[in-house]
Amino acid sequence: MGRLIGIDEAGRGPVLGPLVMAAVALTSEQAAELAYFGIKDSKKYGSGKKAKEARLAAWPEFRRIGFLYAVVEFPPREVDEWVKDGRLDDLERKGALQLLEELGATSEDDIFCDGEPIFGRLRAQWGNLKAENKADEKYTCVSAASIIAKTLRDEEMDRICAKYETEFGKIAGGGYVNKGTRAFLNAYEEKYEKLPVECRKSWTWREKPKVVECPNIIDLLNG
Repeated sequence: MGRLIGIDEAGRGPVLGPLVMAAVALTSEQAAELAYFGIKDSKKYGSGKKAKEARLAAWPEFRRIGFLYAVVEFPPREVDEWVKDGRLDDLERKGALQLLEELGATSEDDIFCDGEPIFGRLRAQWGNLKAENKADEKYTCVSAASIIAKTLRDEEMDRICAKYETEFGKIAGGGYVNKGTRAFLNAYEEKYEKLPVECRKSWTWREKPKVVECPNIIDLLNG
């Protein structure tokens, strides 16, 4: 009997840090154990310190069950190379194929991927692959992969923040384009006249200037 293989990613959208993809391979018994434990999609844990702690709490259960998993990490520089050609989805498909190879996937396994538009094309190579939107909410194997990918990306973001926060203060926002991330990038660029290596240069992160509507010149003359 084949295994249940789940694939998911963390860090597709942020301007800081890597894109991390993970895959897990479960027997039906292992999947049942994780479901009983209450494993769920990493996003369901929320964000912030408590969410990180909740995801970390799943790891002792992962180790106890002892399933196989594989991880691939794409640094910002590599993400930029693919984005400039409009091929970010291709990069994720490349990552998925690499993960399947590392896990020794076969035609007997059932493969589940989160994101039909991205991974649906892989069915041409893997007829036993099912790509669905919100698969991380439906399949325990994908939920476990999402937790692994998110936890490892969080650890990398913690290292990035620790590297710069002594000089620039707390970097809030998990690397997404927001007020905290903009403040850090603006300060870094102002000081060093470039962006940090952990920044994706292909991302649009600067705040758009506010458009002020000019009054009608006739109204000014008559005013």
